[in-house]
Amino acid sequence: MKYDFTVNKDLTFAKDFTRNLYIREGVGSESATRTVDGDMYFTPKYTGNELMVGRDIATERFNIDLKGNFTMTGPDGGDYCRVNMNFIGTGDQTITHTGGTIDYGTWTVNKASGILSLASNLSLGTPTVFSLTAGTFTGGAYTLSTWGDFLMSGGTFNAPAIHNAYSTYTISGGTYTHNSGTVYFWAYDNWDLTTNGVTYYDVTFAKYN
Repeated sequence: MKYDFTVNKDLTFAKDFTRNLYIREGVGSESATRTVDGDMYFTPKYTGNELMVGRDIATERFNIDLKGNFTMTGPDGGDYCRVNMNFIGTGDQTITHTGGTIDYGTWTVNKASGILSLASNLSLGTPTVFSLTAGTFTGGAYTLSTWGDFLMSGGTFNAPAIHNAYSTYTISGGTYTHNSGTVYFWAYDNWDLTTNGVTYYDVTFAKYN
């Protein structure tokens, strides 16, 4: 695909057959943005064959401005969402992640109003970046795992019940509310931790490998 476009309703990436399907950015159009006014669905059905949207190579990775909800399902982890996802809706939005793998790209919360909430556990694999710049993110009773960098420069972060942080963790602005949750800072390689004086409820430093 190449060039900007807008979807007035929903955007669905589906695979109903037992062959690989790769949907990538066109060469030279990596700055193009797809705006989705409705919801985004990622819904493969079969094991053993990939549905890959975007790619590990930055020039073949989509930019998506999403105003609705995000839902990713699938039979196993062998399907991949590799996009730069921008949550920009002015109303409430939700994230549901019950199958498949999210890795590569940056997930940005940049909302003028409304709340972005987890509706399931969410794992952002290496090296996906989570960036909160404006708006409110609410983790609720779920687990958020950020294998890439966690960056918070603005907005409000209502912490989930469990936050697993595996890479650079930087809070430089905004409001952090712990919600009696637990943060696990996992060490594998060297990475920096900058908390900007926020208050946590329960913290564990551990090594996972």
